[in-house]
Amino acid sequence: LQEAALLVGEDADKLLQELIGILTDKERRFLETDAIAHRSALEELAAPDFIEHDGNGRLWTRGRALADMPVPEVRASIEILGMVRTGPQDVLLRWRARAGSRVSVRVSLWHRDPDRGWQLRFHQITPVR
Repeated sequence: LQEAALLVGEDADKLLQELIGILTDKERRFLETDAIAHRSALEELAAPDFIEHDGNGRLWTRGRALADMPVPEVRASIEILGMVRTGPQDVLLRWRARAGSRVSVRVSLWHRDPDRGWQLRFHQITPVR
């Protein structure tokens, strides 16, 4: 991320596209329909201060998500809408999820922790009706 800030042109674009790919793969892990894989993603990728506002208006913390968050019923596809750097080790990823007939737009705030790698700090889901 810092490397991309120092580069311009094609090199910066390549690094940013690589980062979008990395974070998209991590988002896909949260969308796993398998209960064990879904929980594993939460344990590994949700930051200690993780917060989610889901599409029904509920607030989830990391602890509550690990205890009670339901596993997705249908595997969703991801369409990246954009990414913005919000700090030296932070990016905001905007994306659209499609699961069957359900569509939502989502925002994820990712932080690169020096010990744990990329961690999801905030996620918001807005259903598209």
